[in-house]
Amino acid sequence: MSCGVWDHPSERPDERRKTVRNMRRIKTCGARILKNNRGQSMIEYAVIIGVVIVMAVALVIIFGGQIETLFNSVTAALGAI
Repeated sequence: MSCGVWDHPSERPDERRKTVRNMRRIKTCGARILKNNRGQSMIEYAVIIGVVIVMAVALVIIFGGQIETLFNSVTAALGAI
């Protein structure tokens, strides 16, 4: 069955214009995303936070006994009040 003069909806001039317009929008949007540095900054912050977490865990492992002794002495001092 025919759709008027054109056999397929994509062959209609108005449909082609819409398709070309959408393709241009996708292209400009993609270019904008690639230019955007916000994602790069997010990754840098995530790496920094990861390093800080690793350092904090390492410090707790290294000084864990001393920290426990300190907390126990504070607890005993507060219990004596």
